[in-house]
This record gives sequence, structure tokens and C-alpha cells, in this order.
Amino acid sequence: MIDLNNTEGWEPIATAPRDGSVIWVMDPDCGAFLMRWSASTTNPMFSDATGMWLATDGSLTWCEDTDAGPTWWRAQILQ
Repeated sequence: MIDLNNTEGWEPIATAPRDGSVIWVMDPDCGAFLMRWSASTTNPMFSDATGMWLATDGSLTWCEDTDAGPTWWRAQILQ
């Protein structure tokens, strides 16, 4: 389980890969989700921006240009 109050091992979201790699993105107030950056994704319900984090199953988008966007990331740990 991910401890949302402990950012040890997490990197600032500004340094996250934007190449489509699946990574964990997190904000302590919202949760942590496996997502990938999609430069062409939009969600007009929340932002006019193009490009946002997209859940691996496409069910969720998370935009950085709002105050509720992810603030941390870390690599997906394969088990």
C-alpha cells in the first residue's frame, strides 16, 4: 500500500517522463494512480489543456494545469 503522507522515493512531477511510460503519479490529497503521459489527451470538463496524465485503462485523466494535479511521481515497480 502506498503511504500518501511519505514522499520519500518520489520525484517532483515536473521531472516525470513524458514518453508514454506507465508510472505512479500522486498527490497526497488525491491519491496515487498508475498513469502515463498522453500529449494528445483532453478533458474539457476540467481544462482546456491538451496533454494530461491518463490512467492505463483510459478511465481517468489528471491535468497538471489545475491546482489539483499530481505533484509527485515514481517508477512502476514490477513484482
